[in-house]
Amino acid sequence: DLKDLSHVTQSEYASKHLKNLGFKFTYLGDYLPDIFFENLKTSQIKKDVVLYNPKKGLPYINKLKSISPDIKFKAIENMSQTELKKLLSTSKVYVDFGHHPGKDRIPREALMSGCCVITNTKGSAKNGIDIPILSKYKIHLNDKDYLIKAKALINDCFVNYEKSISEFNNYRNVIINQKSEFIKNVEVFIKSHNL
Repeated sequence: DLKDLSHVTQSEYASKHLKNLGFKFTYLGDYLPDIFFENLKTSQIKKDVVLYNPKKGLPYINKLKSISPDIKFKAIENMSQTELKKLLSTSKVYVDFGHHPGKDRIPREALMSGCCVITNTKGSAKNGIDIPILSKYKIHLNDKDYLIKAKALINDCFVNYEKSISEFNNYRNVIINQKSEFIKNVEVFIKSHNL
């Protein structure tokens, strides 16, 4: 019955899934709140801290923490947008080893706040459209040495922060343009459905 309906998607990952099922859909996308675009050029003192969402891939994060007693990890939980932006703005790395069921919000918020973003290759993180970052920042969790690779990558982001963060410029530009793209996609959707 659902195949007769018109669906909208937020990610390339969801679009491919619906296409494979033979569903009709329109890609709309989404965008971040304005607070993450304020004071983009304000220089913050960045600390050697790894942030993570404890609801996303916690068993993998815990294993990474266990082999990295020299690295400071901090969980993101129970924060307002203002508190979250402040924390992200003072940290160098955000790690997300979750399932990535869509175009996740916190990795984008982290990047816009100056964090290097490290993901796995699950869900939307697998493709280069939803999370367009260099492959070296996407850890294959089925590799036997993934923990060593992740730790080395984190340390490289700490030591060579300016170089590392510059490698995310393309993703940052994509995020900056998402609001105008969303508005454009909504206008097309409305016209095509005679709404």
